[in-house]
Amino acid sequence: MADSSRTESATPRKRQKVRREGRVARSRELPQALVFLSVIVFLHFTGKSVLDKCMHVLAEFLQMPSRPHLDAATITTVFHLAADSAISIVGPILLVAITFSLAGSFGGGGLLFAPEAMRLKFDRLSPAMGLQKLLPKSSVVELVKNLIYLSVVCYIAWKASVRFLPSLPGLALVSPYHAFNSLTDVIYTISIRVGILFGVIAIGDFLYQRYLFEESMKMTKQEVKDDYREIEGDPKIKGRIRRAQREMMRRRMMAEVPKADVVITNPTHFAVAVAYRPKSMAAPTVVAKGQDYMAARIREVATEHEVPIVENPPLAQALYKSTEIGKPIPAGLYKAIAELLAYLIKFRGLVLKEAQEVMSHGY
Repeated sequence: MADSSRTESATPRKRQKVRREGRVARSRELPQALVFLSVIVFLHFTGKSVLDKCMHVLAEFLQMPSRPHLDAATITTVFHLAADSAISIVGPILLVAITFSLAGSFGGGGLLFAPEAMRLKFDRLSPAMGLQKLLPKSSVVELVKNLIYLSVVCYIAWKASVRFLPSLPGLALVSPYHAFNSLTDVIYTISIRVGILFGVIAIGDFLYQRYLFEESMKMTKQEVKDDYREIEGDPKIKGRIRRAQREMMRRRMMAEVPKADVVITNPTHFAVAVAYRPKSMAAPTVVAKGQDYMAARIREVATEHEVPIVENPPLAQALYKSTEIGKPIPAGLYKAIAELLAYLIKFRGLVLKEAQEVMSHGY
């Protein structure tokens, strides 16, 4: 019985793993049914030409001497005749059989290359494992299925044969060629009915095997969680990675504060550093921003590097909420920032002029 706790469908990762091991839902009957039906139909439409080729080959052999001289030339001639005959008669039939066998295998489980299935595993050499394979749990199901199949095939063959039994004595009065054609019609009728039955059974068996495979692939809820955790990564490890990434972003952001033209504050809750370089920036850009602790750190770094700090709570809050780091300020804030930068430029100009006057008086 199936484990009642295995209620979840298999994850894509488990399906890939199982497929690499060579385990897929396959039905042995499906390729066999396709091969059987395809060969029967092929022979039905090409039977006359096949019969003509067989008659021609038979005539060739009958024309040979009853006691041929066995030299190299004779042996070569016989070998070539036999090989050519086999290729021309059996070759097309084999080609059809191989083609539909591959089509059935491909349709039943897809193209499969499983290197792991070819590895040597010593547990396969265990007598106990071999005994389990000889007596599988599904052997009863297979036995019942085969008995039913055999019984139905025999019934179909008997019903089809009964219809032709009255005409069988008359075959002795016709030529072997016509008798052979009549027998092939009977054989084709029986074979096509058996083939259709075989196909129906094969489709049913494929659906049944697929159902069993899906049931065997089911997982518990915990297994699904563990599988996705392995795919996406351990949450603890992901958390550490995110913290490291945030720390790296903070360091890069703080390295931009000394290059800013102004730091606009709330004054204590928010701090936004803005820089404007006309040659490389289309508009003033937020190079750093922070709240509470980070705002205090931005003010400290700005003070250390003599970056002007301006208290403007509405502008600081608007910039913090509307603009990401590295992005230009919104067009609606251009005027306020432009006035602020113009004031700072004018203020810096006055300070520079006063410094020059002090230096000139000193000299």
